[in-house]
Amino acid sequence: MATTLAAYGLRPAYRLGQTPSNGGFTLIKIYANETTPIHNGDLTQIIASSTGRGHLRRFNTTVDATTVTSSGTFNGVLVGCQYTDPTSNKHLQRQYYPGAINKEDVYGFVVDDPHMVFRAIADDTLAATTFGCNGAIIQTAVGNTTTGNSGITFDASSIANTSTLPLRIVGFVNDPNSSVGDTYTEVYVRLNTHFNLTATGVAAS
Repeated sequence: MATTLAAYGLRPAYRLGQTPSNGGFTLIKIYANETTPIHNGDLTQIIASSTGRGHLRRFNTTVDATTVTSSGTFNGVLVGCQYTDPTSNKHLQRQYYPGAINKEDVYGFVVDDPHMVFRAIADDTLAATTFGCNGAIIQTAVGNTTTGNSGITFDASSIANTSTLPLRIVGFVNDPNSSVGDTYTEVYVRLNTHFNLTATGVAAS
């Protein structure tokens, strides 16, 4: 039973149709010296503005707790990164992107399959009747620099049918530690507003 709110962001679970995930991801370049950290489980976007156009960034540069994100187009979820350490010049692979790495070889590992289903925890209880509903993201906690995990959760108070809400509930976690209706219900969600399912791309420079 999930009685503690321990945020971990979005975790790849399976593809729609209950197809097992093969653990695949795409390497996408992060702009040199990008200051905002991207934690494991954070949603990501492709920069459309002039500075850093075509590079990866966190879905929201505000990482303070309680920030709610109720719209946006996302290209996936970060599950790690790699870069050359500016001090040691060693090639590193890390659980998350810590921010402010001033190198040209910084890449995020992004699960960008638009049909991927992710596991997430809600910040309150959710009933079985919320199956198929859309919802927002809430920054329940700032990303954890020890574990590297994201601090985002599913915003239980945002349940609606609004098409611009970023997440859709497609199932409930049912295991010895979690079941529907728990104090903090764990759900399976898909990205409702995925970049790879829209016709609009990043504008040409």
